[in-house]
Amino acid sequence: MKLDIQLFGGRGASSSTKKINKIPQKVIDNFLEKNATKGNFYIATISPDDFLKLTASQETIKSIEKSVDSGMYGELDLKKLNKNYMMLEIDLRNGNVINHEGRHRMQLLKNNGYEKAEIIISSLDHSYWYENNPNKDFKHNFSSLHLKSQSKSSDFRTTITNLKYLKKK
Repeated sequence: MKLDIQLFGGRGASSSTKKINKIPQKVIDNFLEKNATKGNFYIATISPDDFLKLTASQETIKSIEKSVDSGMYGELDLKKLNKNYMMLEIDLRNGNVINHEGRHRMQLLKNNGYEKAEIIISSLDHSYWYENNPNKDFKHNFSSLHLKSQSKSSDFRTTITNLKYLKKK
């Protein structure tokens, strides 16, 4: 399955998306400040379904749906939800999702009709780039990333295009 995940040049929403949750700039700035020496980061939008498929098996997704539907996580409160971020940590060598943050929040957004949500994509190790390209600077502007589910029981794959590099201050 190929998925074109759109990014926005500023903080405005695309006219083709009805409901999108945006990460507040203050949250992005705080994230970058805390993680300044830990890797490179990008921002992208993704559908709740694809985020969940990249981070969980079908069984786990059903469990997340059940716990959110039961009210365990309360009603959607965007002020509370947007005090943090949702993230995928990836291995750039093979596109594997190796860590995540925000599955239950993503399910809350899905249950409330959100079609897309901004996430941070973290790639902690670029050493393979330097090994294969010793005389070149690391290219932060990828044209796309091909991602594979973190779940060993899932063969879900998707492609993210037009990543926006988050520059550290």
